[in-house]
Amino acid sequence: DVKLSADNGESWQTVGSVEIPSTMTDSGNAYAEYSVPVKMKGSLRLKLEQTAGGRLMIDDLRISDYRGESGVEAANGAEYHSWDAYCRNGQLILESDGRSSDRATVYSTDGTECHSSLLAPGETAVDVAPGLYIVVVRDFARRVLVR
Repeated sequence: DVKLSADNGESWQTVGSVEIPSTMTDSGNAYAEYSVPVKMKGSLRLKLEQTAGGRLMIDDLRISDYRGESGVEAANGAEYHSWDAYCRNGQLILESDGRSSDRATVYSTDGTECHSSLLAPGETAVDVAPGLYIVVVRDFARRVLVR
């Protein structure tokens, strides 16, 4: 069974099942590909639960993002494009279009956290010494050289 949880593992929903032949000769090929389309949005946890049979070896698990719109629309609407970080007049500028309320964290190249705040709509100037910084918002990061 393929199960998903949208609440950090509190509850699980079965979204599909795969029946594997009892012997390799039943399938005609020892390496068969099985697919379970899910098409759900959000942060999800995945669980594969064996309901019968002996040991099973799984190789090459492939998961792809669900996109309700075209790839171009999804790229234009992605959070990657909802914020930016750059240098202007010797200051590090954090800019947000207001679509998200995520936290931006600024690190120096030695891994020291220099600044952390919620992204406010518009521009926020952060005073830092000249150098190279890494700005992280969720799973995205930008390198910024402040001169």
